[in-house]
Amino acid sequence: MRLAFTLLPDGRLPRVVLVTDGLETRGSAAAALETAQRFGVPIHYEDFTDVARPQELMVTELTVPDEIRPKVPFTATVKVRTTAAMAARCELLIDGILEKGEDVELERGENTVTVEATVKAGGEKKIAATCAPKDAANDRFASNNRFEIPVKVPERPKLLYVEGERSYAKNLAAAFSDDFDVEYRGARGVPGSMADAGQFDLIFISDVPRTGDMGYENMTTTQMRVLDQYARAGGGLVFAGGENSFGPGGYTQTYLERQVLPVWLDVQRKQDIPGVALMLVIDRSGSMTGPKIELAKQAAIATLNVLQPNDKLGIIAFDSRPSELVKLQRASNRYKITDSVSKLRSGGGTNVFAALDQAYNELVPEQAKVKHIILLTDGQSNRAGILELVSRSFEDKITISTVAVGMGADQELLKRIAEEGRGRYYFTNDAQNIPQLFLKETSEVSRRALVEDRFRPRVDPRFRHLQIFRGLDMAQAPTLIGYVSTRAKPRAEVIMTSHLGEPLLARWRLGLGKVVVWTSDVKNRWSHYWLSWGGYAKFWRQLVRDTMRVETEDPSYTMVADVADGKLTVGVDAVDDEDKFIEGVTSDVKVTGPDGEEIPVPLVQTAAGRYEGTVELDKYGPYTVRGKHVPGNDPDATHQSFATVAWPFPPEHLVGDPDLTEVKRLADATGGLKDPTPAQLFDVGDAHSEHRVPMWPLPLYAALGLLVADVLLRRVRLYGKTQIAWREVRGR
Repeated sequence: MRLAFTLLPDGRLPRVVLVTDGLETRGSAAAALETAQRFGVPIHYEDFTDVARPQELMVTELTVPDEIRPKVPFTATVKVRTTAAMAARCELLIDGILEKGEDVELERGENTVTVEATVKAGGEKKIAATCAPKDAANDRFASNNRFEIPVKVPERPKLLYVEGERSYAKNLAAAFSDDFDVEYRGARGVPGSMADAGQFDLIFISDVPRTGDMGYENMTTTQMRVLDQYARAGGGLVFAGGENSFGPGGYTQTYLERQVLPVWLDVQRKQDIPGVALMLVIDRSGSMTGPKIELAKQAAIATLNVLQPNDKLGIIAFDSRPSELVKLQRASNRYKITDSVSKLRSGGGTNVFAALDQAYNELVPEQAKVKHIILLTDGQSNRAGILELVSRSFEDKITISTVAVGMGADQELLKRIAEEGRGRYYFTNDAQNIPQLFLKETSEVSRRALVEDRFRPRVDPRFRHLQIFRGLDMAQAPTLIGYVSTRAKPRAEVIMTSHLGEPLLARWRLGLGKVVVWTSDVKNRWSHYWLSWGGYAKFWRQLVRDTMRVETEDPSYTMVADVADGKLTVGVDAVDDEDKFIEGVTSDVKVTGPDGEEIPVPLVQTAAGRYEGTVELDKYGPYTVRGKHVPGNDPDATHQSFATVAWPFPPEHLVGDPDLTEVKRLADATGGLKDPTPAQLFDVGDAHSEHRVPMWPLPLYAALGLLVADVLLRRVRLYGKTQIAWREVRGR
């Protein structure tokens, strides 16, 4: 209409006749009405709503769930509009490959078609819905039979499951296999580099002792640092308990406890009473020379690492006479004890009684809950008085375990000592096993950190809304039979507790990632009743999903894209965690069109925390918008955002029933008629047109003409002699 107004000639009575279906696709009729009223232009219109029109089918909308997961069925909803009832074929395609097709009967008007589909793998996908009439005559435009949208499907999460005893991995295998790609490893499978750890979205470590078979470390300080780095980079870590985990597993005062875990592993006790007072009685006779004595040193250090700082450790080295290598003292004196152990040397005979007697005398006055002796020897000794001493020790609540090394040891005596001392007997023909045997025995003794009571887990009301508990009635969850006692760190969120109020499920954010601790186990020792609970698998799947690395756009930078009048508008709202606007943001935003071409969209700040940009579009189809944002107050930080928008076909091809409501309003407001005849259009009636003609050009042109004539008359001789003789000129 604006163009029509500009074409109306001056000095004529204006008339405009609208021939339209009334379905406005761009511009504003209200603005045209204001212009028409100002210039007195009546707007007439033709009503052809009863005129037969070509039939049409168009796909007007395609919607899918906000979250689509690989190999998980989802429902796509397709809106189809038709101008008449017809039979059609509707298909759903993913990246151009037919996913599902079906024949449908469509009614006149709006129709809804639902299609079940599955995306096989993650990544950026293009999902398209097509519907076409079986009779091609029922369709005028083919361009509006397809609606395509881009979606971002997260890759199927990849998990690393490290289980201390691989035979128990089956308990969680079924829970994880449907939703995740899981790699299973044994106790020594903890990643040792970021290249290894970084390929996983979550690392699940269950009941892995720090030191494993043959004295090898399952988790070195280097590996602990890798786990720390992995979590800070956004990875998820879950540590599940068991009798070989946390404190009993030897992780007290390690890098893992200090920097990674949300709980402290040392168990505080009332009145500062140690849980364990342990004496190591180590044979240093001549037969222990060489690797045996060195392995005995390693065994002593491994024992020290298992003990809690509040526990006590003493070491007596003996040959023909006992020698106090380490006076009974708190295990927190690790450097001092380690230095003393390094001075252990071999040489001399074997006198078990004197060494045991000295160890007994050291332990008798102690107030520890557990008082225990570990005797290591590879030789023979005089038996006199030994068994009587063992009986007296048991009466004073001191237990004794023995380790026999090699066939030369007095196995019969050592068995009797362990039996009557209510301890355990170990035999090895390979000295390499000494550290592991000491570690195993110390772990058995130090199990006072294990709470083996039947209890029902308690959920803190503040955390009942978490994804972990979605669809689960935790009040009906079965009881657990035990857990490892720990203490929550100040920043930790204690989501579930035991009957004693100690952490059962705790977590904290470490850098960009999360670290979760489950102090019970995932096996049939403490979780016996949970394994048969219907919510067991769902609980662990949801806990893993809540913890694992998620590569999504930053919630602080919300990006929205919209298409109108052939222009794509991108808006970004930048708000930090404290709901404060982020100023001075530099953004790199690119739009990827249906042909793969990238179009940059410069953003400018339009308000506090608001950034906008616009770009012209020239192709129909799906568009993907990606943004990288650098805040002005932190130039080293980069935040990402993602949005999609569809511009499927020209708006003019969105055919619908004519709606002349707005057109009639224009006509009524300007004095126009419905279906005017030619006579009515050209009938001026009493109307007249005022046309102002400017008169100033006429006198101006006349004045210019007179000026030219005056100059001619003054400068040009029109009669008489017009030439001057050449001589006269020369004569002068």
